[in-house]
Amino acid sequence: MVLYQLALFSRSQSHLMRHRLASTPRRLSLLTSLLGGIPIGSRSEELRVNDREIIVNEIAIQNGKSVKLSGIIVSRFRATESTVPPLVVMYLQGESILIDFFVHANHSLGNAGNPLHRIPKLRLLVETLMGSFEQEVKVVAVADFLSDYTAVLEWISTAYPHSPVVLYGHSIGGSIAMNLLGSLPTGSTSLASRVRGLVLENAFTSIPAMVRAVYPSKWLPYYYLGPLVFDKWDALSAIRQCGLSLSPPMAPSSALQNVILSPPSILIINSENDELVPSQMGEQMLDAASKVHQELSNPLGTGPRRVVIPGALHDGAFTKRQWREEIRAYIAGVAAIDSYRKCGFGKGTNEDRTLNLKSLAEEHHYF
Repeated sequence: MVLYQLALFSRSQSHLMRHRLASTPRRLSLLTSLLGGIPIGSRSEELRVNDREIIVNEIAIQNGKSVKLSGIIVSRFRATESTVPPLVVMYLQGESILIDFFVHANHSLGNAGNPLHRIPKLRLLVETLMGSFEQEVKVVAVADFLSDYTAVLEWISTAYPHSPVVLYGHSIGGSIAMNLLGSLPTGSTSLASRVRGLVLENAFTSIPAMVRAVYPSKWLPYYYLGPLVFDKWDALSAIRQCGLSLSPPMAPSSALQNVILSPPSILIINSENDELVPSQMGEQMLDAASKVHQELSNPLGTGPRRVVIPGALHDGAFTKRQWREEIRAYIAGVAAIDSYRKCGFGKGTNEDRTLNLKSLAEEHHYF
C-alpha cells in the first residue's frame, strides 16, 4: 500500500468569529456551536492520541514578522530523513467550529469540532501527516488567509521537495483552495508547479451565494446581505478568470489553470443529502471548469469530474464506500501521472502524450 501524507489546516475560532458572523448569517442551530469557545481559550485543548502507532511532533511556521502558524506532524511510523512520500494532501477546512470533516475517534475526548481528535480517521485517506494551524492575529481577511496558506504550501514544498501536492477543500475550504491556486503564478520554480490535483467536497461557489442559499426567502432581510459581504471567496470567478487569461497555445499562468488542464484535473464531490450547500453549486463549478478545459482544446485526460455520494450529508461523505473509492482512485491517478512525468513519458507530441495517458488510464482505471 502506498503511503500518503496529509496537511490539515484550520483556524482558531477567535480569528474567525468577527468577520464570519458579520458577513455570513447562519442558522440559529449552527450559532450554538460558537458557545464551545466561551470563555476565550476554552478550545485550547491538549492533544491526546489513543493510538500507539501514531507519533506526534509539533511544528511552527513563521509567515512574516508578526504571524506565526503552529501545527503538528502526525506519523504512523518512525519517519526518517530518507522517507519520501509519493504525494502530500493539503487539506483546507475553512473553520473548524462549523465543519466536521472527520468525526473524532473517541467520543469520550469531548469537543467534536476540534480536528485534533480526528487523527485515527485519517487512515481512510492518508497515512502520516496532519497539521492544525492557528494564527496569532485577531482580525483576518482574504489576503491574510491566502498569505498563510501560501506560507504553508511553501513549507510543504521545502519539507517534501520531491512529492506532488493535492489540495483538498471541504465546504468553504474549497472556495479558499480555488482562490489560493488562482493566486499562484506558474513557473519552473514556482509553488504552482508542485500542485498536481484539486478535490472539492461540498464547496461553496461564493459566500454571497451561500447567504441566499441559507436564507432563500426574499421577505427576510438576510437575503439581501450577500453584496455587503467583505470576504466573498468567489470560486466561480476564480475559475472563469482562467478562461479569460489563457488562450492556446500559451502555457498556464496560474496553478488553478494548470490543475484544470492537466490530468486528472479537478474532482468535485457532492453529498446527495447535503443540508447546507445546494447541489447546484457543484454543478456550476463543474460547468465552469469544463468550459475552460474544452475551450483550450486540451487533449490530455477527460477534464473535471463530479461525483454525487448517495445518502451522504454535508459532513458525512467520507463514511461512504464510494467516497473512499473515488479518493483512492484520484490520489493514485495523481501519483501515477507524477511518476509518468518524472520518467519522461510526457515528452514528445500531444498525440504521443495522449497515447501514453490512455495506456496509463487502462492501468489505473481512472481517466
